[in-house]
Amino acid sequence: GASAWLLARRAAWFFASLFHLLVAPTMAAATFVASGFVPYFNSGSGFEVSGVIYDIETDRLSTPSQTFTFSLDGVDPACSSGAGGAANSCGIHIHAGTSCAEDALGHYYSTASDPWSAVAYTADEADQAQGTFSVETGLAASEIDGHTFIIHAFDGSRIACAIIMQPPQFLEARGFVPYFSYSGNLQVSGSIDPITTSHLAVATQTFTFSLDGV
Repeated sequence: GASAWLLARRAAWFFASLFHLLVAPTMAAATFVASGFVPYFNSGSGFEVSGVIYDIETDRLSTPSQTFTFSLDGVDPACSSGAGGAANSCGIHIHAGTSCAEDALGHYYSTASDPWSAVAYTADEADQAQGTFSVETGLAASEIDGHTFIIHAFDGSRIACAIIMQPPQFLEARGFVPYFSYSGNLQVSGSIDPITTSHLAVATQTFTFSLDGV
């Protein structure tokens, strides 16, 4: 009856409150990506790194961490056994800078010591690198948005740069109808998708189309 309903309501409220107190505070606030790598602005190394760093998530613990997964091509083959003795050897790090057209500044963190110093990729026989890291930086998700992700060579030099940003939104165009002033017999159908927009200095739209009746 009414008492059973009231007990069920109270139980639902209790577990919802418990979730928000214990689970929600540790969940990722936002997910970012870094792609469209370009050579570091003053690098003459000749490396052409490509790929993506994705699922860049920040937890909500007392000292926040960034967890990210990467899939890169064109990295330094000398990193086949991992990092060497040079500072930043084979590193994959978030830097304080916000542009790939200038100095990316130093590693980005707010903890007492540099958490990035031991974070490094290992290259395979195809000069590719994949993996997942979790780095306790002390930075909130909003603080890393727009900052640089830097790839280092075996000697520690900076060879590639990409900007951390929100994942691109995918748009589409469907349901084609004759243009209002068109009086011909063509009946175009199909789709244009996905339509993506880059976040470079000059925004660019990229799209794929499949049309019939043209």
